[in-house]
Amino acid sequence: MAIIKAVSSRASIARAINYITRIEKTDSKLITGVDCRASSVIDEMEVTKLMWGKTGGRTYKHFIQSFHPDEQITPEEAHQIALEWVCKCENLNGFECIVATLSLIHISEPTRP
Repeated sequence: MAIIKAVSSRASIARAINYITRIEKTDSKLITGVDCRASSVIDEMEVTKLMWGKTGGRTYKHFIQSFHPDEQITPEEAHQIALEWVCKCENLNGFECIVATLSLIHISEPTRP
């Protein structure tokens, strides 16, 4: 079962999207726009912010989906699950979303106090 975590950041939309879509982290087939085009998502989100006067403070939400290593899920399966979650999440309905899934296996050990 996936764990979904919201990440708080004040980075610009461009910086956040450029970070999550880095070629070292993912493959273009694992980047999908929802209610926008992945290739122009930064411009589309910036226009939406201007149109609604939302240019200050937090202007986007960033979610991370993680799976336990024992689940042996492929990046393609994780991407499909993320897309389904975004489409079903009422709080995201009508907003431009970009789903970028890591194509690399990344395992991190939990930190201990």
